[in-house]
Amino acid sequence: MSKTNNTPSQFDEDDLLPEYDFSKGVRGKHHQAYRQGHSVTINYQDGTTTTKEFPPSRTIANLTTENYIALPQSIIDEIEPNKFFDVKVEDGKIILTPVNTYNSYENQSYRS
Repeated sequence: MSKTNNTPSQFDEDDLLPEYDFSKGVRGKHHQAYRQGHSVTINYQDGTTTTKEFPPSRTIANLTTENYIALPQSIIDEIEPNKFFDVKVEDGKIILTPVNTYNSYENQSYRS
């Protein structure tokens, strides 16, 4: 007597049941709302529920091995285009303030 093993590898990956029709789906439709925070409620068979709250997602910068800080694109999109930032540390936090360097270079005179 042999057992039938119903592993996913036995099924064709392209075969979906009709109730799983994603042809009208919109990618990223709920992305912004999801990032604002959400909750998940689990309803158990005995009638009890558990709700877990997920606060808004944090945006994290990455310190590279070359000591560069890589800022997330979502942060860059919220500020005016700029290549230079004033950097200071306050209460253990790194504060980056965009600096308009064009005007400061324009007003400087250089002597040879």
